[in-house]
Parts: sequence; C-alpha cells; structure tokens
Amino acid sequence: MNDTGAVRDIPGALVGAARAGDELAMESLLRLLYPLVSRWIRVKTGSPEDAEDVTQEVMLRIGKYIDRFDGRAKVTTWAYQITANEVADHYRRCSGGAPPEHEASVPATPAMAAEEIDDRTAAELVKTFFEALPGKQREVFDLADLQGFRASEVADMLGMNAATVRTHLFRARRVIRKKILEFNPELVEAYGRDM
Repeated sequence: MNDTGAVRDIPGALVGAARAGDELAMESLLRLLYPLVSRWIRVKTGSPEDAEDVTQEVMLRIGKYIDRFDGRAKVTTWAYQITANEVADHYRRCSGGAPPEHEASVPATPAMAAEEIDDRTAAELVKTFFEALPGKQREVFDLADLQGFRASEVADMLGMNAATVRTHLFRARRVIRKKILEFNPELVEAYGRDM
C-alpha cells in the first residue's frame, strides 16, 4: 500500500546540490517532496482545502530554508517537521488553535463473504476506517503502515519515542481490525478469531 516509496529515498547528491543553490536540483527536490508533503497535510488536517494552501506554504519554506538543512536526519524527516510546524501555524493564524480533530463518520460498508475479500477490497476497507481514527493514530498508521516508514523514522518525524509510536500503531491497527470485523463478521468464521 506504499505509494510514496520512491519519495522516501531522495538521493543525498540531489539534496546537496539543492543546498548549494542549484535551481534545477531544487526544482527536482520540491517535485519529489510535493506529493509526500501534500499527503501528510491531508492526514494531519483532514481537509483537502487546507491541505492545498498549507502544501504551498511548506514548499516555499523548504525552498527558502534548504540551506539550513544540516543533513543529520533524512530530508524527509526535516520536511515533515516543517510540515507539522506549518500546519500548526496555519491553524493558529486561521482559527486560533490546533487543527480540528475530525472524526469521520464510518460509511455503511456492505458485508461480504470472506472469499470476496481480496487485497484491493481489504485496502479499501482499511482506507474507510482509517479516516475515523483519532489524529495521532491516523498519522502514525499512515506513516508506518501505509507509507512504510520504520517506527524509528516515524518517531523522529513526530518527535516521539519509538515505544509511543508502536503504541499508537497497535491501537490504530486494533481499531481498524475491530471495525472490519464488525462490518464483516463472516471474516471471523473464515479466518478465525485471531485475524
């Protein structure tokens, strides 16, 4: 389910060239980071409208401050920190606070026979229930399970310790599993209670 894998491994030479003022390298770096930053913001805010505005601001900040990137962390970790700060700043400017905790309502999901559950259907069910997770669980689940970052990378990106990341991830997985089984109880029979 990782649709951003190519973005995670941005070549150090590209980052170095961008830091040195190479405009083509900077354009390439921003083009690689854009979909990742946009996704992070959509996950953090739950608002496509806010995501578009904030993504533009983050891209401007990355371009403006790339010379401050010291290379001790991955550029994606650095970009994530800029993204988190810009989301917080956006909500302070616009609404005087943090992004609203959106609790998406869980749409009616038709029950289906266990043999009808394929990888694509399972992925759609996960996406449906993902939206209803609390903010931090949603963020950790997206970074770890959907984007494929390791717990230690997620911890660096979010400024948490790895144990806290694993706790949020465990809780998110448990909620999604429970919701899938609630809407599709035949899966318990087909795959057992340990699913």
